Amino acid sequence: MIYFLLAAKNLTMMDWEIGHKYVSGTNILGLVVFATVLGITLAKMAEKGKPLLIFFESLGAAMLIITYWVIW
Repeated sequence: MIYFLLAAKNLTMMDWEIGHKYVSGTNILGLVVFATVLGITLAKMAEKGKPLLIFFESLGAAMLIITYWVIW
């Protein structure tokens, strides 16, 4: 596939220019870091963090049920 694209533009592999561009989108890394820090914090809170932990466990179970509905 790449060969055909290069051949169409009369380019060789040596003619490629390395560069980058910013593409707007969702910041997944920020979400992963936030979720990790929140999980560690809830684990360190022990009994005080139990209600929020139970909430997220229930939310996860609900999302799995909805996913099951969508798939089937």
